[in-house]
Amino acid sequence: MAYIPVVPDPTVLESTVTFAGTGAVVNDVLLMPGNVQITKIYGVITEAGTLVNCTDAHLAVFDETNTVPITKTTTGTLTAAAVGTYFTKNAAAAAVLAIGFNDQCRLTEGVGGADGWAFELTASTGAVATTIQFNYTTTDEPIDFDVFFHIEYRSINGGTLAFV
Repeated sequence: MAYIPVVPDPTVLESTVTFAGTGAVVNDVLLMPGNVQITKIYGVITEAGTLVNCTDAHLAVFDETNTVPITKTTTGTLTAAAVGTYFTKNAAAAAVLAIGFNDQCRLTEGVGGADGWAFELTASTGAVATTIQFNYTTTDEPIDFDVFFHIEYRSINGGTLAFV
C-alpha cells in the first residue's frame, strides 16, 4: 500500500489591528514562535481615519535583528484607500502587495494552484522573538486606520502564529 501523506487543514486567525504614526512605521502584527507555512494572508481596511501619503506598505518577518521582506518593501501605496480596500500577498517576495482599491471593480489574481503562493517562514530560536510585520511610510499627517487581517497557516514542527 502506498503512503499518502495527510495534509491538515490550515489554522485560521482573524483580528482587527489599529495603525498610527508618521514616518517609517514598523508594526509587529503576529508573533511567530516556530516555523509555519502561510497559505493565505490578506487585510481589509475597516476604518480609514487618515490615510494621507501612505506608501511602501509591505509585509516582513523580523527576529529582533534581521528583517526579511515577505513582499516588496517599496511602491505598495495605500494613500486615500477607503474602507473596504483589500490587500494581499499573491506572488513572490519581490512583488508588491496586491491592492484592490474599492473605487471600481477589480480582479486580484494569484499564481497557479490552490496554494500557488503559499510560503514558509522560519523563526529564530532561543529567547529571540520572531514577528510578522506590516510596515509603511508616511511623510504627512499621522496615519490612523484599522485593518481586519485574515491569515491561514499550517504548523511546521509545532510552529504557531498569534496576534501581538
